[in-house]
Amino acid sequence: MLREVRFFVLLTALSWASSVNATNIVMCTDVGRVVIELFDEDAPQHVENFLNYTDRGFYGGTVFHRAIKGFVVQGGGFNRELKKKQPVGTVPNESRNGRRNDRGTIAAARTSDPDSASSQFFVNLVDNYRLDATRRTPGYTVFGKVIEGLYLIDEIAELPTGANGEFSSDVPDPLISISSVTRLNEEQFSDALYTERNELIRTQINNALTTNDQAAAFRWINQYRSACLPMDPSLLIVESQAAIAIDNEVAALASLEEYLRTAEDTHLGYADALETYLTLAPEEAQ
Repeated sequence: MLREVRFFVLLTALSWASSVNATNIVMCTDVGRVVIELFDEDAPQHVENFLNYTDRGFYGGTVFHRAIKGFVVQGGGFNRELKKKQPVGTVPNESRNGRRNDRGTIAAARTSDPDSASSQFFVNLVDNYRLDATRRTPGYTVFGKVIEGLYLIDEIAELPTGANGEFSSDVPDPLISISSVTRLNEEQFSDALYTERNELIRTQINNALTTNDQAAAFRWINQYRSACLPMDPSLLIVESQAAIAIDNEVAALASLEEYLRTAEDTHLGYADALETYLTLAPEEAQ
């Protein structure tokens, strides 16, 4: 009996350690805040790939373009106009990592080529074990799980769906977009509800700008986004300028796209923002 108790304690400790070492990210959507724990040790290449897109601001302005009730909700590859975003490279399959396609897990979308996963992902709405690897065939790599806000993903799956853009079916109506995906970093203000951190983080952003520390300003804006707080036009301009200063053009484009989509053309700085956007994305001027 004592041996069994020790074994249980060991398993609990290992599980706790794995959770502590995990990287958590926050996905801010039109319907609310979703927190995802990434399986750094079990799917290292997929996690690294996902974090690369996250840190570059790639997911800002993308949508959940596919929703099948009782199956999956998928996103990470198309903008609000359902134009495909250009991913960077692919990831080798890691589906034999011991993680199953359980309800609430996040897995990499891919083609029939097992090693074709790039930016797109899906959340399993049910236990989709038929997507797991078998002895003979690789499956779909599970690299994380939703630990907060799974009910919001369920709500997306309840929306009516149909044809839209290049898709003949399964596109949610209305489209639900992702405003940002950022690493979760709440150590300094963890004692405050994330909905109450507006002024606390704004002060830190202003302090960074006062000392012209663009890198710090960008980090604090990421934390502001982690709380899924509202991004006003002026803050979007600051974010784009900070991103440019640290050579993160993808994040700058995402900020500018959000700014141009939400700000009035009478807003101070609109013309400069548009000019900067067209400089970074000259194909949009055609």
